[in-house]
Amino acid sequence: MKLRFNVWKDWYKRCLDGRVYKIMVLLGLRHSPTFELNLRMARYERNFIQGVEKRGMIVIDILFKAKCKDKDMWVEGFYFNMPNKTRHYEESWRKDIIPVGSYIASPSPDGLEIHEVDPITVCIWTGIEDWKGKKIWEHDILMCDGNPGELMEVVFGKFNLVTRPLFCPVIEEVTGWHCVRYPLGAMEEGRCKCPRILREGDTKFYRFEVIKNIFDDERCGKNEID
Repeated sequence: MKLRFNVWKDWYKRCLDGRVYKIMVLLGLRHSPTFELNLRMARYERNFIQGVEKRGMIVIDILFKAKCKDKDMWVEGFYFNMPNKTRHYEESWRKDIIPVGSYIASPSPDGLEIHEVDPITVCIWTGIEDWKGKKIWEHDILMCDGNPGELMEVVFGKFNLVTRPLFCPVIEEVTGWHCVRYPLGAMEEGRCKCPRILREGDTKFYRFEVIKNIFDDERCGKNEID
């Protein structure tokens, strides 16, 4: 509640609407897109910087990364959309307008930096790291056992998991983070078969290493591990 009030006080000074409307927003009786955006960004900044220790891990809001729209650079942080302008972003407050688009807010020493990003490249962090301690993101390409011929893409969704109890294989439909052969249709080689569940314990056993993301591959037009 204290964070909400502090964000509201800052928003109150810049909002062009009347006092009654502003008080109703504070009490949750009216919805303001700009206030909710400021509140979510403040919560994200607090959680990202301070973190919460739980079972030896840092628990934060869902983490995203994407390519900047105006330069070939990845940024990570809190992802949000501005589907349209609101009446709060007009006339006297025009210098602070956030145009329609997709954005990632990244923590910085001065607060939060807002980067406009290409929405096609938005990827979610899986919560798992490779065997060298690098974050594994959605659509990352993993190399197994240092073998350039054994590549996998990280995806989320339903897939068929084949198990082999005693005499006959059993196919189970599973939903979650898993790896598929990259590129699709590539020949199976090595000891890591696909599709397979992405599990933290496997990253060291198979020496999974992030080498790039499929969006780097498409932009560069060549394999960076050659």
